[in-house]
Amino acid sequence: MIVFDIETGPLPTAELEDRIPKFEAPANYKDDAKIAAYITQKRLDWIERAALDATTGKILAIGILDCREDGVEKVNTLAGDEAEIIAAFSSIVMQCGGSGWPLVGWNIFGFDLPFILRRSWILRVALPEWIRSGRYWDRCFVDAMEVWACGNRDQTVGLDLASATLGVGRKSGSGAHFASLWGGSDEERAHALEYLENDLRLTKAVAERIIPAGFRVIERRAA
Repeated sequence: MIVFDIETGPLPTAELEDRIPKFEAPANYKDDAKIAAYITQKRLDWIERAALDATTGKILAIGILDCREDGVEKVNTLAGDEAEIIAAFSSIVMQCGGSGWPLVGWNIFGFDLPFILRRSWILRVALPEWIRSGRYWDRCFVDAMEVWACGNRDQTVGLDLASATLGVGRKSGSGAHFASLWGGSDEERAHALEYLENDLRLTKAVAERIIPAGFRVIERRAA
């Protein structure tokens, strides 16, 4: 199997200026300083959430944990130019679709894959046409969060809660801080990479407990 996870960040503020809503303080705010502080905080909160939307955010990195060789785990981080990140991920998808190895992630149907696909449209980077058919993602993808839910969307949980409940570990931070760490010092970027790798290993550990069949080679896609 191959485990993957994406990390995103907001587009540069200059690109977001025409998309940032016009915020207003509540009517009972009379002090100019408090009004300005309120509006500034609202703008900062909006920009932080921009990382979660493909129209206002971008892919900073895609972590890959390759476990196809028994007893061997290879960690790779796709980073740099966003279009090149997507192109590299597309190559991995093509390999898995042809070889039968599943691509596993947490909430990939709800976030990772839609974000990647939308950014590919925006940047005009080709992904395999068969990656999605109608409402469904290709069978080479396994969303461990959906497996955990057992068909009940009300029972979806975060990776941290699932991994803690199963006793396989905990997250080492919050994805909300990834963009600032990624754009910081060398030490901060190292922390960001550690966070991403930990998420990959947690996903693998959870998946091994709840979807053992998902790690077997699936039927190969016809050429």
